[in-house]
Amino acid sequence: MKILMSIGGKCSSDIKQKIEYEKIIAVDSGIKHLNKISVSPDLIIGDLDSIDKILLNESVKNNIEIIKYPKDKDQTDFEIAMDYVSKFEIQSIDIIGGENGEIDHLLSIFITISISKFSNKITWFYGKQKIVFNPKSIEIDLHQVFSLLPLSNIKNLNISGAKWNLQNKNINFGSTSTLRNESIERLIKINCDEGNYCIIY
Repeated sequence: MKILMSIGGKCSSDIKQKIEYEKIIAVDSGIKHLNKISVSPDLIIGDLDSIDKILLNESVKNNIEIIKYPKDKDQTDFEIAMDYVSKFEIQSIDIIGGENGEIDHLLSIFITISISKFSNKITWFYGKQKIVFNPKSIEIDLHQVFSLLPLSNIKNLNISGAKWNLQNKNINFGSTSTLRNESIERLIKINCDEGNYCIIY
């Protein structure tokens, strides 16, 4: 299943509905980003404490499914949405929104994605950049800057197609040695024996 998930916070990404998504989910106030691109969600989920009341009322009139949770809870709305989609056979999840705002919200989104069992199927569209998790390759413009962030110790990391290629390099969690690389080919290939990482480009 191809899923589009729109979450709260700001959204400056220029994603359009070029892909035929099978499920479109608005996480609380994330419905406003969908409204701007004239897309209706299949589902609204969250505690609905920050959703635009006009958009909520319109959604009710249009019989859009709404799953409301109590405001006092042990999970963020985004975590709840991620738990919800875990029951599907996921092909891909595109996420928009979640930009700027309070730093704890930003980091919690990043961490929630990174520890997900389907993180490798997620693309977070953050402004003009994309964040992908444990990809084996990325298609990229020539001379485009990209960074690999180690989310654990990485054993025998290989990168090809870049200005600074790597071969069987061990990278420690927290290392900055794989930041600010540059593509010299349109296809960057990445693999490792052990470890987790994300690519920002």
